Amino acid sequence: MKRHRVARHDNARPYDHRPAPPALVSLALVLVAPAAVFAVAYPLLSALLAVVAAVALVGLRRETELVERHWPARG
Repeated sequence: MKRHRVARHDNARPYDHRPAPPALVSLALVLVAPAAVFAVAYPLLSALLAVVAAVALVGLRRETELVERHWPARG
């Protein structure tokens, strides 16, 4: 049975993949938890709100694209 060589990890840049700061994690949980409770309590209403938000976001992106195409930023 052959033994395979295990490559060592490169430790030259140890801070590339550090975890998120605890404040950001707790902020994300504070924002996501009520949304999850609402989605479980009112699934049809939350689906409707998700569709409305998606349509609004697509419309906003298209409007921004049209404005930038017709009136390019000077700089």
